[in-house]
Amino acid sequence: MLLNLAEGIGHTSRASKAQFYAIARGSAMESAAVLDVLLARAVISAATHRHAHGLLIRVTQMLSKLVQRMRL
Repeated sequence: MLLNLAEGIGHTSRASKAQFYAIARGSAMESAAVLDVLLARAVISAATHRHAHGLLIRVTQMLSKLVQRMRL
């Protein structure tokens, strides 16, 4: 996620930026799925899962807005 975001920042065209931000958004969604697996296997607590999931929701929202702005 972080590397795609950084790469998108380095590009100059809006379409290219949007593409990398969209990939980063997908990676954030994949990270949420990993959190679910960690919770199901009792690797993390429910409180840790809730906190991390909340952060990922916020990151996904921010990336969605970036994608939307670059595609205008």
